[in-house]
Amino acid sequence: MSSRRIILRIRFWSRIIKMKKNRLVYKIYKQRREEFMKREKKDKKNWCYWTWKFLKELHLEHIWESEKLPVGRNFSNLVRKLVKKKEEQEWLDNLEKKRKLRVYRWKA
Repeated sequence: MSSRRIILRIRFWSRIIKMKKNRLVYKIYKQRREEFMKREKKDKKNWCYWTWKFLKELHLEHIWESEKLPVGRNFSNLVRKLVKKKEEQEWLDNLEKKRKLRVYRWKA
């Protein structure tokens, strides 16, 4: 469930940055982003903090900084693949911690 929320949040963010500059949603986003940047990216109550944090975890922070989505690729698919990869890695890390799951750790 949390992965789905992350994907939806990032997809929504990508739609916001594509919006026309005169839209209310875009203006609110820009104001909140400025507040977030002024507080040195530490305001956890700001919507931008969590979006930035998830992009950073997926190694897409450069997209947050530039607000330019990759050209020629479907950004949603890229995010989905990166979230899946992150989930699988977390699962494997947790697998290593539990001794009783040694059968699943078999490697060829």
